[in-house]
Amino acid sequence: MEKLVEKHQKLFQLLLIVGIICVLAPIIMACNYTYLCEDDFSFEGGAQDLVRDYGSSLVGAAVRTGEYYNTNQGTFLFTYIISFLRAYSRWGLPGFHFVMTLNAGLFMFFLYKLIKAIVSDKVAAYGVFFAAVTMIFAMTNTYSDVELFFWYTGGMNFVLEYWLTFASAFCLILFIRAEKGFKKWLFLVLSSLCGFLASGGALNQTMFNCVVLFATLLFSINIKEKKNLPALIPFAFAAIGAIINGVAPGNFVRSDEGLKEGHTTFADGLRDTFMCCLSEDKLLFTSRAFIVMLGLVFILCVIRKVKIKKDGMSHIWLLISLLGTAVARFAVLFPICYGYHEGEMVNMRTTSAYEIAAKLMYILFVACLAQWVTEHYEKIAGYVSYAILAVCVLVAVLGYSGLKTELKDGLSYRAYWDIRSGDMKKAYDSREYVLSSMALAPEGSDLVINVPLRGASSMYGMGLVDDPNDFRNISAAGLFRLNSVSVNYTD
Repeated sequence: MEKLVEKHQKLFQLLLIVGIICVLAPIIMACNYTYLCEDDFSFEGGAQDLVRDYGSSLVGAAVRTGEYYNTNQGTFLFTYIISFLRAYSRWGLPGFHFVMTLNAGLFMFFLYKLIKAIVSDKVAAYGVFFAAVTMIFAMTNTYSDVELFFWYTGGMNFVLEYWLTFASAFCLILFIRAEKGFKKWLFLVLSSLCGFLASGGALNQTMFNCVVLFATLLFSINIKEKKNLPALIPFAFAAIGAIINGVAPGNFVRSDEGLKEGHTTFADGLRDTFMCCLSEDKLLFTSRAFIVMLGLVFILCVIRKVKIKKDGMSHIWLLISLLGTAVARFAVLFPICYGYHEGEMVNMRTTSAYEIAAKLMYILFVACLAQWVTEHYEKIAGYVSYAILAVCVLVAVLGYSGLKTELKDGLSYRAYWDIRSGDMKKAYDSREYVLSSMALAPEGSDLVINVPLRGASSMYGMGLVDDPNDFRNISAAGLFRLNSVSVNYTD
């Protein structure tokens, strides 16, 4: 198999690139059909009021960040960015779409750059990236990604922090590998800045940020050597950001509002997190697509002799990678379970954010396992990869109908089909009509909008209803300076 891949290396690269494009293109295209919905109205309207009150987005956003920090959440980056940017108010829907597309695009770009920096071999890097984006966007239960990639508020609170984490880890690796010079220290500054900012989103993203930077250090340097000590700086900045975020009074205010009997103490949080980890793992490993993609990662890492740890994967280091990735998943999930006082996932955005982190951790462990097998059992490594390939083929062939259903259930295929069928445009047109009606209505008026109920399976509603006293309707009315607004959906 190794000789086959080597002989047809460019062909395999081309096939993997085509697969990557097929998965990612619908997501990027769908970002251009997004619109304001749910909490977007309150954040956008509030940011607009700040400009009016303080005469500056810079000052107003800082004031709002302080208020939000004390009353709601410690998400200092999210609060400042969403209060300062005002994507819709500044640039309308075209600018809004640009921000959404750029945010998703940077997530994909820096995820690839980080994988390429770790894996180094081009064929294996494309393969691992293909597996990662398939798991994230194209398998069952990935519809929950809609709250991260197609929702402005979710994008600023999760996706933005994701790609900042990837960028921080990528720059850290470049710093470690670079020779002395200006670029080396520039990479360190960029890694530290991105690491600090990435801790300013949702707390589970903050934990993921710290976990990724710590893992990068663990696999890349020998801390006992003094020359490597500066590499600790980005992690230190990420930890400082995490502390600033975590101790915010608003976190405790928000958490206390959702207290539930039997889910209140720290011990309850640990138990809930453990149970939720088990249920999430069970969900992942019942997916044929997930198993096949992990198999692909293992096979490519074996035949291309990928080295995740450059100085070798000993038995101890394999155990560390197993326990480390498990602890990482637990750490990322804990703020969700403890913060919401639940033993199960309750929101699509937190579900999606955790599952992305968990999938990447499983990919990391499988890559470590492949290196361990290659180094310690070189004579049978090829046979093991053939056996894994056979299992993947059996899973794909015998479970073809189920695998096909899974892929069609993924957000990527849903978006593709909505765009192809025209449902995406119809759904967007109805939402754009609602927005333009509010924008054109006389200031201070009571607006009633009647619009056909048009939906797309990869999108969700705006959240506006026929009750003008609903919080979302009140927020939308405030954004457009109306007295009230109600939206009636017709058949």
